[in-house]
Amino acid sequence: MSRGMLVTYKNNFSQYSVARMNQSELNVFAALLATIKNKGTAPISLDFTKFRKIAKVDKNYSDEELNPLIMGTLCKISSNSLVFENESKAIIFPMFDKIIVDKKDKMITLQVSDNFTVYFNNFIGEFTTFPLVTFTSISGKYAKILYKTLMQFASTGVYKCDYDKFIYEILGVPTTTKRNNINYKILKPAVEKVKEGDPHFEGLEMSFVKKANVTSTIVFNFKPFSVKDKAEDKKDDADFDAIWDEMTKNTNNANDVDDDDLPF
Repeated sequence: MSRGMLVTYKNNFSQYSVARMNQSELNVFAALLATIKNKGTAPISLDFTKFRKIAKVDKNYSDEELNPLIMGTLCKISSNSLVFENESKAIIFPMFDKIIVDKKDKMITLQVSDNFTVYFNNFIGEFTTFPLVTFTSISGKYAKILYKTLMQFASTGVYKCDYDKFIYEILGVPTTTKRNNINYKILKPAVEKVKEGDPHFEGLEMSFVKKANVTSTIVFNFKPFSVKDKAEDKKDDADFDAIWDEMTKNTNNANDVDDDDLPF
């Protein structure tokens, strides 16, 4: 599979929560990240048609019906902020300085805030990168979040996390979900989808650490591999049409079911 467009960000951007997003919104978000990469604070424009495609919106939607969906998705993305806090102070950074939805010309214009450009430009040091097309081809919210999380640890092949933090804060599983359903209907299917979506994770294994007979830690192991963001990638300056072309090579399975629709 061609690497194509890459989603790349500094590792500390992983603090940015995507737990409230569904799988269509995650696709939109990933495409936005691929678009704003190395663009500084330059305005980014997308038209409704591309948004409709990437969000996998039913083609029968009229533009009048599509507008609330666009607004809802962008509001959810823009409402997420990075929070840096200590005993005396808390600082909240929004991702976008500006979001304009032009209903007449059917265009969306986004502008990344100055405080966020550090995460998406000048990739020196530790960063996470993965092919956009791979991310969008993996079905289900939980599998997508698991995939992007594991990609940060590609070089070590090990990811450990407090069980409750991973389940409820990172994946965004409802707290009312039964424990057995989490393990057998969310985690195991997500692992299988990641293994199917990217051959690097063919040997992916999940295990648990218990304390006092209660699961305290979740552990993922896989064979380490090298992932590099190629500065010479000529597609870095591609527009949104090019991003969409890459995505449609391996996506748009009409039978995909979002994790949010699971009956528990």
